Amino acid sequence: MSKERRRQKPDGTEPVWSPIERRTLTPRRVRLARPVGESVHFAPIENGLDYLVSVIDHLAQHSTLRDPALLKYAVLHLAAGTEVLLKARLELEHWSLVFANVDEATPEKLQDGTLKSCSPEVTRRRLKQIAGIDIPVHATNGLSRLADARNSLTHYGLIGEKAKRENVEQLTAQVLHFLIGFLNTHLFPYLDDDDHGHAVHTMESIRYGLTRIDSYAKERLRNLAPVLGPHRARSVQCYACMQWSLVVYKREDLGLEMFEFANVYCVLCEFAVGPERAARLYEIGVLKRDMPRGVETRREACPACDGRALVRGAFTVAAGDRPVDFCFDCGASASAASADR
Repeated sequence: MSKERRRQKPDGTEPVWSPIERRTLTPRRVRLARPVGESVHFAPIENGLDYLVSVIDHLAQHSTLRDPALLKYAVLHLAAGTEVLLKARLELEHWSLVFANVDEATPEKLQDGTLKSCSPEVTRRRLKQIAGIDIPVHATNGLSRLADARNSLTHYGLIGEKAKRENVEQLTAQVLHFLIGFLNTHLFPYLDDDDHGHAVHTMESIRYGLTRIDSYAKERLRNLAPVLGPHRARSVQCYACMQWSLVVYKREDLGLEMFEFANVYCVLCEFAVGPERAARLYEIGVLKRDMPRGVETRREACPACDGRALVRGAFTVAAGDRPVDFCFDCGASASAASADR
């Protein structure tokens, strides 16, 4: 970055971008402008992620308290965060594209917030026509329903079928599922290294929080059905997120490097671990067996692969309530000789 386009912090230390300088440079690489001291300025991407953190907090509280107000604010903040993040991607093409009328775009209006920004519909259309990002029809329908829900909740509340808790939860789950994929594919790759790490770290927390929210987990698992389907006999309940999405992959499914590190992987919460540790964690976290800390029990060898990651009395997706002897090394299973539930 050129010296003439930097400004000093009040203490004269490390130079940083001013918000408007950052946002009027090349659209292909951006750096987040974080609030300093008591400033309430947030760069768009950070602002959008902050909304998503709030959404997760409200959904998590609602799953326990069943307070309609919590669900209302989750919807309102999700709508706001979605709009901000989609426009942030549009802004990467050029900052003027977030204006309703690009002919009236000026850096001053962008900086002081007096701009009239484009509508969500126009944002999606410009993303497709200018950025080449085609949002799927089902996601577009979900985004439109979310915008309608926000307008209703802002003024009068939801009415009829739209007001049912399960329908509102399903809508938020659908939009969150789309948004996380959108961020990983179309937004985060354009951040510089430091801010990419910061954003990814925030998203890891968001993703983990989401796995604890039933409506999101159901929506995500529904979308993951084609991935999990072929592995039903090698899928068990994950001890990290407690969903039935932990898969023991075969050697031929993964590269040798990956297999040697961790062949047991949760497709929902993305937790990965090696076979012997996976077996121990499964017995402790899922089967609730008493496994003394610091004491490693030498397991029986698996009759199929001779690995030492065999768990007796496990439950796979394919076997249902029928306990099996399951190997976290090769994924082989057989009717359990003895099962502890």
